[in-house]
Amino acid sequence: MMLTTGEYRFTSSLFQIEAGEESETNPQCFGKALAQWMLSQLKTNGLSITEEIVAEDWGWLVMVSRKPFQFWVGCVSQKDDDYKSIPNAWCVVVGTEPSLIQSIFKAQEIQDTLADLNSRVEEILQSSTEIFDLHFHRTTT
Repeated sequence: MMLTTGEYRFTSSLFQIEAGEESETNPQCFGKALAQWMLSQLKTNGLSITEEIVAEDWGWLVMVSRKPFQFWVGCVSQKDDDYKSIPNAWCVVVGTEPSLIQSIFKAQEIQDTLADLNSRVEEILQSSTEIFDLHFHRTTT
């Protein structure tokens, strides 16, 4: 079961698209530079992250932890109605994927950790002088 806090949407020219980047994801799914930056920022913010970023079909993932629960930050370019990447428009999602047993017996711990990670990501995005038009869109999952 996947849980997310919502999406942070913003604009920034800080994150450049690498040639061939979408060969590791679906077409028009960029965000590798954003994921690399977010990984660096989370480490600077005191998190001990040992994994490199991971390409997913939908974009790029920063695996924050796998144990005791899986927590991650997803990074991807925003799309228009024709599913084309919008230049300099980005989306960051904070999420977790607890097992059914974990979601029953450790629900509060999971929610608290997810909220803490979300707060760290929000602070990172808000404190950057190169991120503009930051908006949070809550999801129901």
